[in-house]
This record gives sequence, structure tokens and C-alpha cells, in this order.
Amino acid sequence: MHKKGITEEIAKKRTRRTVKHQRAVVGASWEVIKAKRNQKPELREAARAAALREAKEKKKQEQSKRKAEKAKQARGAQAKVSAKSR
Repeated sequence: MHKKGITEEIAKKRTRRTVKHQRAVVGASWEVIKAKRNQKPELREAARAAALREAKEKKKQEQSKRKAEKAKQARGAQAKVSAKSR
């Protein structure tokens, strides 16, 4: 009546374990990432400083170029204004 005596083997529900993989990032393969990770900190710091210095120099050159163009345009505008006032 209360199902006594009739027992069934109940298997536990199995869960899948997640498997972790190391994957590459766009623009860098996994070998490149591993190589950078295994570098000594001093080398990485030196490379970072060099890249930063290079970027600052490039930015400085662009700003001076823009400034020169602005000055050239300003001189051209002054020449037009002086020509009109005559």
C-alpha cells in the first residue's frame, strides 16, 4: 500500500564539469600571449616605456603640424582682410 518492499536503484544525476581552455585574443595568438607572460617584468616595463615615448613624440609632431597649418591659415586670412580694407 505504501510501496514498502519494492525498492528501485536510483542513480544520482550527473553534472558536467566545465573545462577551461586558454584561447587567443584577436590580434595575438596564444603563443605570443604566453611569450609576453613569461618575459621578465623589466623587459616588459622597458617595452611599455618605449612605446609610450614613441606615442608621445608622434602626438607632439601632429600637434606642431596642426599649429603650423593654423598659423598659415591665419596669415592667409589676415592678408585677405588687409587687401579688402585698402
